[in-house]
Amino acid sequence: MAPSSSVLYPSVPSAPLKVDSPAQVETQIAACPSCQGQDLIPRGQLPDADHVAGQQLPVALPGGSLVQCKQCSLQFRWPRPSKVQMDMLYETGDVGYWNSGADKRPDWQMAAAWIESLGKPSTTTHSILDIACFDGRFLNSLDARHEKSGIEIQPEAVSRAEDSGVRVIARDFEELASLETSESHPRFSVVTAFDILEHTHDPLHFIRLAISVLRPGGVLILGTGNTDAPSWRWMGNDYWYCANPEHLSFINPAWCHWAANQLGCEVAKVSTLSHSRRTLSKVCRETSMNLIFRAAPQLTRRYLAGYRRLVGSKKRTTASYRPPWFSARDHVLVQFRKPLG
Repeated sequence: MAPSSSVLYPSVPSAPLKVDSPAQVETQIAACPSCQGQDLIPRGQLPDADHVAGQQLPVALPGGSLVQCKQCSLQFRWPRPSKVQMDMLYETGDVGYWNSGADKRPDWQMAAAWIESLGKPSTTTHSILDIACFDGRFLNSLDARHEKSGIEIQPEAVSRAEDSGVRVIARDFEELASLETSESHPRFSVVTAFDILEHTHDPLHFIRLAISVLRPGGVLILGTGNTDAPSWRWMGNDYWYCANPEHLSFINPAWCHWAANQLGCEVAKVSTLSHSRRTLSKVCRETSMNLIFRAAPQLTRRYLAGYRRLVGSKKRTTASYRPPWFSARDHVLVQFRKPLG
């Protein structure tokens, strides 16, 4: 059951923030969450949503606006629910909502290859921590010789991960701060984080915590959306990825290099890729859907409303609809390396 509206939305405005000019953004938003820069650019309104984490909400979650920082290039949703509010939704979310297999995840396959390239292939044993490991599916796709730990907030997913042999060491990535100061806790040679950075309120803070539990020379492999993708730049605030109500922060390779400089580490590898397997039919279908939506959004929504009435669908409101583009190369996989010294 989803939390009640009085618990979930005590500090969230009842309507999206209206942004008409950069000056107005500066007066309403104190600063960029990551760099504290105040030169902010409005990128448009984001849709309200009545479905989050696979569950129907008692009232629609205000979409807010998409805002970009000129100083570090971070894009972020504003206003947005607090971390406490979002965690409540994730804890009660539908456990089937995030299911996917390694054979359908190009980012997992590339990350696994990167891990195997560290040290001597097939012989080096790595201590790996996967943040937001869900049911441990990525970790269990790796060779059994590795030591596998995870962080996960969803209770049923935690049970599944532990049953599969993953050692769940925390429920929240913020707990990494206490692990960093614990002399008895082992450090990891690899930390992975897929589809989690976009859910954070400050991605720089998240990366700082992740790197803090790495051994010297260890790597953080991070996968998330890429605002520099041509499909994203073309669709703007109507892009499916930033329309997702769970997604709060959006980065690109330039931001990653900026973040590495701030944290005293290096970006060792960067690769752009699609989030799911690409087929010609999928590319053609999703590209066509986005072309049509871009040209005639209201007509597309009216057609969708009629279709949903016909099939009795209870999915998100038609007004919030943005066509998916899973086949687009709109994700980035980044490897941050912690210095040896």
